[in-house]
Amino acid sequence: MSRRLIIALVAIAGVALLVGPVFAAVQNVKVSGDVEVMPLIRNSFDLQKATDTNSESGILSFLRLRVDADLTDNVSVTTRFLNERVWGLEDNAATPAITNQSNTDISLDLAYVTLKEFLYSPLTLTIGRQELHMGSEMIVGDPDTNNAVSTASALSGVAADLSKRKSFDAFRATLDYSPLVVDAIYAKIRETSSNSTANILTNDDDTDLWGIDATYDLGDKYSSMLEAYFYQKLTQKKAFASATISNKTDTVDVLGGRITMKPAENVSASFEGAYQFGKRNPNTATLLKPQDRSAYALEGGVTLAMPKVRYTPTLTLLAAYFSGEPNNNNQGTYKQWDPMYENQTYGNIANALLNQTNIKLVGLVGTAKLTDDIMAKVAFNSYWWAKRYNTRITNTITSVRGATLYINGKSFVGSEIDAMLTYDYTEDVQFGLTAGAFIPSSLFVSNVGTRAKHTASQLLASMLVKF
Repeated sequence: MSRRLIIALVAIAGVALLVGPVFAAVQNVKVSGDVEVMPLIRNSFDLQKATDTNSESGILSFLRLRVDADLTDNVSVTTRFLNERVWGLEDNAATPAITNQSNTDISLDLAYVTLKEFLYSPLTLTIGRQELHMGSEMIVGDPDTNNAVSTASALSGVAADLSKRKSFDAFRATLDYSPLVVDAIYAKIRETSSNSTANILTNDDDTDLWGIDATYDLGDKYSSMLEAYFYQKLTQKKAFASATISNKTDTVDVLGGRITMKPAENVSASFEGAYQFGKRNPNTATLLKPQDRSAYALEGGVTLAMPKVRYTPTLTLLAAYFSGEPNNNNQGTYKQWDPMYENQTYGNIANALLNQTNIKLVGLVGTAKLTDDIMAKVAFNSYWWAKRYNTRITNTITSVRGATLYINGKSFVGSEIDAMLTYDYTEDVQFGLTAGAFIPSSLFVSNVGTRAKHTASQLLASMLVKF
């Protein structure tokens, strides 16, 4: 046997000794995921008939592949990969006119470690890229809000509100003192520098999120749950220091609470309120001293279930208020609600057009189980500005999708109706169909001031397969 062969065998044996314990520690591996195909048609999302530049049609697809590995007792690792794409939106030319690399990219969607009973039996640590669905998700649920998405996604600028990217780079500590559960979180929202010559790990304009959320389950006797929370969003502004712009940190502090209950048989209700304070520093205009924040949000709903009625229908009445200050012009106390990292939808089209701020709304949602496999849902919502725009200062707003919307000084925004059908073909396959229309009010005008509103509509179909 040659000397080289002996050395190779010894090296292989050494690697085997090192790798062996790693594989031996894996007790269980589970692979799961889902594939969804979604044709869509959207019309007049700029609310203008004559100059409609915000209509689209196409087919979207989503793939998520997840691997859960249980290692030693109380230690597990979760990873998930995501691809979301528009069919046919691909250009392999050396210098494409439109860059669509992200259309076939595989993104790291989840990558976290769970340590149960860490040092102390009630304590669980979750570390890494993870989803944070806190409470009703009015404050924390989506790192770029649920109607927007990172430019790393192929849906950026196309149908961002349909993206499935919901993950934060975060630490989460959960103390389970049932019926009391306390969560403490830290998330790095943005790690970057506005100075192109600086190290990207400098603290020039990082954005961080801290928070603590406590829930208390009152049990079956009261069928109620109480929740209290505090969150803080910090955005560094050191890179913006100048003679006319403040470099003070922009802070959004949120203190709030929520209650869910069943006041009567077949009746359930939930109510939530939150107050924002802190210092606002937009660094987009002359502002030597940051503004005080003072904003609030309220939302609630009551659901009536009718289990003994044919089709077992439910009826939900809901309302929400998110304070506004659209024409503050960096003067005085800033009263506009910051949507933070919300993951809520009050109307599919309105959600795609408007941010969850400076809005008050009422809605009615009904569901019915037509057969064992088919569920129907109808939702109607109406919207008003919480504070109307002063058209002497501005007569346009920009939608979430980037469309310019011309407005006057009225407060009623419009109404939306959505209808949905879902069909459970098997336990693993579901088909869906959603149709909706947003009917704008006379608030919206043409660029010459005449009334020029046009109904925005959409039709979505879907096939979801889970494995």
